[in-house]
Amino acid sequence: MKSHFTKWAVIGLAVVVAAASIGVSYAKSSGKGHHSGDTVPTIYFNDPFSWVVSNDDGVFDTVPPYGLIDPGDDGGGTEYDYWGPSSSNDPSAPPPAMGQPCPRYDKDVASTDATLTDPHTIDVTVNNAYPCYYSSIFFAVENAGLVPITVQSVEVDENASTPDVLDDIDELTVTASGINLGQVIEPGTEEVGRLSVHVEQSAQQLATYTIRVKIVTVAPECAECDGKVTQLTLQYNGSADATIRVEQKKEGTVFEDWVAAGAQFTFNGKDDKGTLGTEISIYVNGVLNTTIHTSCSVPIGPGLVSGDFEVIEGYSKDGGLLCPLPP
Repeated sequence: MKSHFTKWAVIGLAVVVAAASIGVSYAKSSGKGHHSGDTVPTIYFNDPFSWVVSNDDGVFDTVPPYGLIDPGDDGGGTEYDYWGPSSSNDPSAPPPAMGQPCPRYDKDVASTDATLTDPHTIDVTVNNAYPCYYSSIFFAVENAGLVPITVQSVEVDENASTPDVLDDIDELTVTASGINLGQVIEPGTEEVGRLSVHVEQSAQQLATYTIRVKIVTVAPECAECDGKVTQLTLQYNGSADATIRVEQKKEGTVFEDWVAAGAQFTFNGKDDKGTLGTEISIYVNGVLNTTIHTSCSVPIGPGLVSGDFEVIEGYSKDGGLLCPLPP
């Protein structure tokens, strides 16, 4: 059965996710401007799982835009059917990939459920387990924010019946794949992961196992604009490629180049403090398209749209990385 998370649910697969002190809010930075080579402070960031699917709970699950996730999970067993429509012929090996069928035994003895139990937790339970039973859980992690996030840790607890203890038991081999340490998830995208469960020879017949996975992601710490903007990355949303010129109010041209429609470009301030001054003017093929205040007197940050341009990232002299503007 497929379970969905609410848009801003906190990350957790079977999973109780990160500590309560880790938040989605943004904190004030250290007050130092950002320069090439500086270490950008980070905050812990719990981003939502968007869906989760078991391939042995007796339900075909379709998730846009991927289509059918678990072919063969059609309910019932060929020769022995313990669970009826609540499970399918038991998997005898993992599927080659999401959306492809896996080899199955001619019997339905075990089952695997993946259920969202609260906004922070998915419980993965293997029922009636026996040696050489395999099951797979597919899930997606979504970055619904406006800045990239990085996977900091992936922890697998093979015995979730002992809270707060990370167990690696002989009866199970559980591996998480698709979501890796150091992986960057871009804004507005989701990444698909897999939890593969193999019941080993030492397992007790018809035992029940509960598995927990914790995934923590981090995002750069940001702050409101302070002390004028020093650097901006813009996306050009015009209908055709063009020559783009950006002029700082007193210092003149800070960027001029041919830019493809939909492409991004970055430029830096040129005054004696390395800022863009109070305002920049942006020209498309020599014609003024828009102006953007860079004095921090009006809100500026990722998500700001002005003319044919959108702010993707920026830094200010005394605030560092600019926080995204609210929708």
